[in-house]
Amino acid sequence: MKIGKKIMVHGYKKNGWLYRVWEFPIVVEENDRYVCLSKKSTNVITSEKNTERNFRSKSDKDTFWFFFKDKWFNILVTINNDKTLSFYINLASPYIYEEEAIKYIDFDLDIKIYPNCEYKLLDENEFELHKEEFNYGGKLSRIIEEQASILMDKNSIKEIVDFFNYDFMIKIKNKYEKITNKKG
Repeated sequence: MKIGKKIMVHGYKKNGWLYRVWEFPIVVEENDRYVCLSKKSTNVITSEKNTERNFRSKSDKDTFWFFFKDKWFNILVTINNDKTLSFYINLASPYIYEEEAIKYIDFDLDIKIYPNCEYKLLDENEFELHKEEFNYGGKLSRIIEEQASILMDKNSIKEIVDFFNYDFMIKIKNKYEKITNKKG
């Protein structure tokens, strides 16, 4: 992926349902470890069955999304106005890139890490429901549950917070601003 390129992100459920699309986030950085996209000013199209959560939205916060080719999660890092960071971890398949889009399967469980390093596991009921409905199977369920357990460990949270520290994230934000200013 070329730095500065606008791409799509497609979030699927295991049964192939395209439940969320992010329109044209910008590639800020790519290396051996991750791809980083900016979500700022990105349109989000949500389609969730049997719910009123079918809508378009847009993020105006400085949020950067990190995808990994070999990890069962992706991370959104938001730079808050008070110079703290918030983290939102999606338990998901490693991503693939095809047809100008990053694609991954979302497995419902999410972890929110607050600036004080406290965390909260989200959407456990949805995970249990979809585990049966979408047939995650024993092996896949174990992978997701083990990954969630690892990510909620204090040492893992410290590693995430230390790696994606404020100075690092300001460098990412500055790269994004440089890219978008060049595009004028």
